[in-house]
Amino acid sequence: MKIVLDSNVIVSAFGTQGLCSKVFTHCLFEHEIVISEFIIEEVVKTLEEKFKIPKQKTKEHRQFLMEETKVVIPMNVPTDVCKDPKDLKVLGTAWADKSDIIITGDKHLLSLKEFKGVSILGVREFWEKSRKLEK
Repeated sequence: MKIVLDSNVIVSAFGTQGLCSKVFTHCLFEHEIVISEFIIEEVVKTLEEKFKIPKQKTKEHRQFLMEETKVVIPMNVPTDVCKDPKDLKVLGTAWADKSDIIITGDKHLLSLKEFKGVSILGVREFWEKSRKLEK
């Protein structure tokens, strides 16, 4: 499956050894992760500004994402689709590559549940569904 990981999921995956890290690793090995330069920039900015990660380390994270994921240019999404304008780029990323799922912790995106045939799932919801499929 083609899966878009929102920046909040990637940041959590890089910063903890919890569920987001498990989901990120699972997606790396079992699916195709689709992101955009916008999502990468959000990850880098959050790591540097909120978590005070040194620029050299965030440069390594950026390089890893560029090499291990499919980077696409987001489609333009009408502004009335969701409340947060930043979320339009996440939706546009999924739409650009006809992704199957967006995994996010963003409440505005989660409230949509679906966009252009793309399911929008929380981290735990995705994890539980993927575990059931493996059985």
